[in-house]
Amino acid sequence: MPTADGRKEQVVILAGGFASRLGPLAREVPKVLQPVGDETFLDVMLTPLRASGFRRFHFCLGHLADAVRRYLERWEGELEISSSVERNPRGTAGALLDGLGHLDDLFLLVLGDTYLDIDYARVVDLMPGGLPALMVATSAPCGVTPNVLLSGGHVVRYDKDGVPGGLTDTGVAVLRRSALDPLLARAGPVDLGDVFRRLIGRGELAGTQIAERFYDIGTPARYGQFVAHRHRTRQQRRKEGQP
Repeated sequence: MPTADGRKEQVVILAGGFASRLGPLAREVPKVLQPVGDETFLDVMLTPLRASGFRRFHFCLGHLADAVRRYLERWEGELEISSSVERNPRGTAGALLDGLGHLDDLFLLVLGDTYLDIDYARVVDLMPGGLPALMVATSAPCGVTPNVLLSGGHVVRYDKDGVPGGLTDTGVAVLRRSALDPLLARAGPVDLGDVFRRLIGRGELAGTQIAERFYDIGTPARYGQFVAHRHRTRQQRRKEGQP
């Protein structure tokens, strides 16, 4: 499939969860296709990635995968897109394992319910040559408990229950496929947190700090906040004469 010139690196998007916290909103419409004004969340989420030059995307799908695949057809010829579907829901890292054959040796990982407007190309360029992963954490208040501690360019603590005085995991990381190797024999659910904690224990998880906040649409309240934020942003851009 031909693509426009751009970054050679692959972007992997996790978009297969049941979105149970969204309740009835996601019963018939997958989370990534939730409406945001006259766009879908997927349209909005991909905008900064495409602006950063990325043209190759792999989607790890599950719940309502056919609807997402049909929607992705609109970018055929413009973007190089592949997808895999989880046979059985196994968590965030389990989705990567199910799609392992589609993954490059190095890829940019983005959670499919998260929006972050940054230069993603710079994130990939920060990936250390000798390490298997890099996590992006923010100092901005995001409505999520800070859960990451950085020191000397490495993540030294990661705890979903909270890290006092810490930063917040943005859901964006750069991974080498080899970082998943220790999980290959795991049959049950496996979370990305398992990958990160193992790497932290070995001193192998790089970290970079940003000041931009991220938005997620994991709950009806957060989804509503993001829709309102997007509306305000577009109104402001129109006032300034921006597209």
